[in-house]
Amino acid sequence: MSPTSVARDETLTRLESLLPPRQRATIDGVELAFHDGGHGAPLVLLHGLGASALSWAPLVRGLALDRRVIVVDLPGHGESAESPEAFSLAGAGRAVAGLLESLGATDAVWVGHSMGGQIALVQALEVGPPPGLVLVAPAGFEAFTTPEAQLLRSAVTPDFVRLQSVQNFEVGLRMGFHRWVPAAEGILGARSRLAAEPARIEGFVRSFVAGVGAMLDAPVRGRLGEVASPTLVVFGAHDRLIPNPQLHGSLSTRAVAEEGVRRMPNAELVMVEAGHLPHFEAPQAVSGAMAPFLSRLGR
Repeated sequence: MSPTSVARDETLTRLESLLPPRQRATIDGVELAFHDGGHGAPLVLLHGLGASALSWAPLVRGLALDRRVIVVDLPGHGESAESPEAFSLAGAGRAVAGLLESLGATDAVWVGHSMGGQIALVQALEVGPPPGLVLVAPAGFEAFTTPEAQLLRSAVTPDFVRLQSVQNFEVGLRMGFHRWVPAAEGILGARSRLAAEPARIEGFVRSFVAGVGAMLDAPVRGRLGEVASPTLVVFGAHDRLIPNPQLHGSLSTRAVAEEGVRRMPNAELVMVEAGHLPHFEAPQAVSGAMAPFLSRLGR
């Protein structure tokens, strides 16, 4: 094993130690992996496309000082099994809601990053508003025309994802940061570990491709005015993934964020010095934005 691999494994171990012990529950036939720690009003944290609960690790310990924090691996991601049905944002939301019911935490504030944010929005629109929403660089604020959506679907094929080496994955991961943080080496360690298990790689490929399609199949921008929950939106000021740089390079992240928040009846925006993963890159800034918002909710 190379020194780089050893260092990444060590960083991964440290990241994993920041999360409560992993647990498992079967919800509607799907085995979900999750972490549940802390005491108080519950929050449920949903990661983005191709990620896992690990992406929340730098933020969890602080949040769990005075709240119950439930961090979920979405179906087909991390250590959770794939759903027997085709992956959809509504289906993922139902799985999370079922988990919360089994844990006695149906009053949780939903906190979602990127695809996880869009899942939280779909759940709020289709099932009912949670006590609050925290959307971190949420997908769904950016609109895609039919030709643009078709282009994205055609670009993200199983072969494209399957052929992404750890090195290529690192290039993509670095795009998510404004300033690289050493703890992100642990995410690369997790990707290397995944690459060593061919069966799990195939599950990752299917889940990633399905996730792209699921986000395109569930546009929410036109319905943001229906989201009744008090909502905190957090974007990194230097996000290089939202808006899509190839399709909407003339737009700024701030413009997309402000337009989305303007459409919502009870939302506020905080911009922090970070890229697309502000909760990982700048966890103190994100938790600092969340604290007064949650306090106003009585959380």
